[in-house]
Amino acid sequence: MSSEEHTEASVPQGSPEGAISYEDSPAQSDGGSVWFSSSDPQYVGGTHWAAILDGIADIKKQLERENHGNLERPTMLHLFLLYGCKLASKEDVVVALPHRSAVDRYISQYFNRLDLAPWDITLQPVCTVYERFWENPSQTSVMWLGLLFSMICLAVLASSAADSSSSPGVRNPLVDTYRERIVQCLVLGDYTKAKSGRYVFETLYHYLTIEYSIRKDTDRDIWILLGISVNIALRMGYHRDPSHLPGISPFAGEMRRRAWATILQGDIPISNQIGMPRMIKDWQCDTVEPRNLNDSDFDEDCSEPPPSRPETEIPTVSHLSLRFRTLSLGGVSSLLWVRSMAYDEVMRLDRILHDAELTVPAYLRMKAMAAAVIDPP
Repeated sequence: MSSEEHTEASVPQGSPEGAISYEDSPAQSDGGSVWFSSSDPQYVGGTHWAAILDGIADIKKQLERENHGNLERPTMLHLFLLYGCKLASKEDVVVALPHRSAVDRYISQYFNRLDLAPWDITLQPVCTVYERFWENPSQTSVMWLGLLFSMICLAVLASSAADSSSSPGVRNPLVDTYRERIVQCLVLGDYTKAKSGRYVFETLYHYLTIEYSIRKDTDRDIWILLGISVNIALRMGYHRDPSHLPGISPFAGEMRRRAWATILQGDIPISNQIGMPRMIKDWQCDTVEPRNLNDSDFDEDCSEPPPSRPETEIPTVSHLSLRFRTLSLGGVSSLLWVRSMAYDEVMRLDRILHDAELTVPAYLRMKAMAAAVIDPP
């Protein structure tokens, strides 16, 4: 399609998530499309399915022949943190916890079955606070309760996914119960304020992961929730390497690096799926790559974490470190700029990506299907 045709192409009316009709509204560019609805204009970048669809003339004509039929969106799940939930006291939240024997099983599943677990929550500190909680639940911070409910909810999701007897597409009702409890804890703890204390970011990012996991596709609400999580992380200084911040212990500093690596690898796919620019900019942050370590290699009392293990070994955070290395490549995100880029610059960034790919250990590289027959799923 020529640039002239592209500029003059019609743009669907209404939200890309709602009913779409193909009326003339010349607001499209190579960088994305704008839908004008009765409420406000909404933009999606060129990576969003709606912008891609809008640029395919044959499909547009076919849809127009179908009497301007609308594409109805599925009913969106209620995101409690954005749209509200039942008010609850701390006592209500504590009483809502399952029996300890059940919670013990959930916590075990969280640490043993979930890839998410290693990022900035390690077993030893959690177990210490966990034991103190059961000794005196009323003295535990409400944000810790939110973290506990988020760990339980993720374990329930993992159990449901592994249960071959469960019906496809049917969600365990406990997931919705625990989703609401997480939000009640965030609200009770004033999660947007500096006084909200420890475990705020961990709880919030767990909640984002849960909401993302139970949807068939990324929607606008997930993207907004991501924005809240990113801004909380920025406010708490996760974007600055702990070596520049006094008063942070070596153990806490390494956990903060893992946390930042996790939010970074959430920003790019979610923003890309919704057709929007990534939220975290390279110039904003100097947090370095997490060390390639097992949780057992260091603890809260260490004066300095040990050097990274060789990449031929497979510590619990290997995949996190390598993803961070790739996603934080300076300038590569410029490939998604709306402004045109010189060919030489594109090729320079292409070389950076290829060089980074060469650093990926063999055990994390994609294999041909024929060579992966005996690999575990």
